[in-house]
Amino acid sequence: MQRGKKEGGLVDLAYVVHMAREKSVRAVLAQVASLDDILREEPRVIRVEE
Repeated sequence: MQRGKKEGGLVDLAYVVHMAREKSVRAVLAQVASLDDILREEPRVIRVEE
């Protein structure tokens, strides 16, 4: 968990997700993106594959 905050009261938020279907990840990402009253930038995904 991140403690503290940056200037302007904004913080970065990171989720780590283990084995998940692409469709499920995209659906959650769309839900997060709809939180425009608290979101300042578009959410991004970084995929890591073995």
